[in-house]
Amino acid sequence: VNDGNPVLRPGQIQFFFCHVFGDALHTLAFIKWYKPTPLAFQTHRLYGMDTWSNDFEGASSNCILPVHRIHSPI
Repeated sequence: VNDGNPVLRPGQIQFFFCHVFGDALHTLAFIKWYKPTPLAFQTHRLYGMDTWSNDFEGASSNCILPVHRIHSPI
């Protein structure tokens, strides 16, 4: 979340898993997030496009996401 607004970024879902805490069952996803590209393509930005690296960021707690937070317009 950035300034109260969600930040959309590309990632690759590796697997889903469930976690039980008390009586609540949570379904989560482990996601590998793409790194931002070190190059700036200003012409892409003019048309609302972002560019990302082919490489992934390292694994961290940010890789675990509740499935209801996944945004996929496809």
